[in-house]
Amino acid sequence: IKCQKKLSLVGTETLTDSNAQSSLLIMQAKCLTAELSQWQKESPEIIPLNEEILVTLGKEEFQKLRHDLELVLSTIQSKNEKLKEDLEREQQWFDEQQQILESLNVLHNELKHQVLIFSESRIFGELKTKMHDIKEYKEKLLVTLGEFLEDHFPLPDRNVKKKKK
Repeated sequence: IKCQKKLSLVGTETLTDSNAQSSLLIMQAKCLTAELSQWQKESPEIIPLNEEILVTLGKEEFQKLRHDLELVLSTIQSKNEKLKEDLEREQQWFDEQQQILESLNVLHNELKHQVLIFSESRIFGELKTKMHDIKEYKEKLLVTLGEFLEDHFPLPDRNVKKKKK
């Protein structure tokens, strides 16, 4: 159980299928190292060298170790499943973002094309308006010039010409 606690604190690194087996072996080594240090701290009991007792104790230890390793394996497998789910969610989010980006790029290109067309037609309209204004101004100038010339430089009367003859 102490080994499990240590592994839950130490074993927070992510695992992939390719390195799961090596990571599991590393975890086993860490567990065995922790167990070794625990055994080194305890003072050993003297066990009679009876073969049946030694086999029974060995089986108990292997059962305990097997149980601990199964817990570690199930923990790692559940972490891997969670990471796979997270990866799928992130991939789906990424795909959605890619689609949004593509849609925005298409919309941007369409708007840019519309701006060019709008700009050309607007410029053409403005030029037509300016030409019309210039023609009106020209007409006003001609009328004003005609009035000025008529007022200040009147045409000679035809009657005056007849008198001179």
